[in-house]
Amino acid sequence: MTFKPLPDGTIGELLENGETRPVASRTDWERLARLTEAEIEAAAVSDPDHPALDDAFWAEAEGQERTVVRLEPDVAAELGRASVDLEQQVNAILRHHLLAKRAAS
Repeated sequence: MTFKPLPDGTIGELLENGETRPVASRTDWERLARLTEAEIEAAAVSDPDHPALDDAFWAEAEGQERTVVRLEPDVAAELGRASVDLEQQVNAILRHHLLAKRAAS
């Protein structure tokens, strides 16, 4: 399934024919609005999928630029089969290309 933001701020499922179908939100926005900053921080820290955003994280992130690249579905599927992280794999391919280009000039 592919999802995309809609102009009204909701999320829609992108259908094969290019149309979108609204997706019903199951988020309890009222409960979330009542959370304190301390509760939000505690929830984030307890989430095993949440990276630590400490000084070490920010030091490592410094100097990197975030760029969004849209891949064609067949390319993404082929790269996704590898056991290597997709972002690492794309970086390695681009770095190899740039190094080869430099060597040729």
